[in-house]
Amino acid sequence: IEECHDSLQVDFANKFIGGGIDSTCHQEQILFAIYPELFITTLLCERLEPYESIVIAGVQQFSKYKGYSEEFAYAGCFSDPLIGKYDSLNRLPRQIVAIDALNLAKSEDKVKQFSQEYILRELNKAYVGFIGDFMCNPKDKSDVATGK
Repeated sequence: IEECHDSLQVDFANKFIGGGIDSTCHQEQILFAIYPELFITTLLCERLEPYESIVIAGVQQFSKYKGYSEEFAYAGCFSDPLIGKYDSLNRLPRQIVAIDALNLAKSEDKVKQFSQEYILRELNKAYVGFIGDFMCNPKDKSDVATGK
């Protein structure tokens, strides 16, 4: 998703923003590694509530990487192509939205993911997140990019 420089990039987050630290690097940990400004969100939001999404605007990419999970590795400095291309609020035109989706794959009752309660939870989080930064000028709105 990071190749879509001026898109709203979706971080399918852990409810504890940042994803925690362990021996593997998945989407959220990789985003935090290449956009270190995202670590500020761990101070401002301890945990995403069932009705919350977080939009982080104007972050800069500082590093390249290669691999995924156990194969993740630093691959050098990154020259961000958005430097000098600022939005109407003088920020880089990159937004990242953190949305924690429920993982019911291992649930004993997989059918409950299709209940109105769970469907509305996921749709509302996605809707709020995909709107992006509400302070953004409508002409600065961008496409949405998600991971694999």
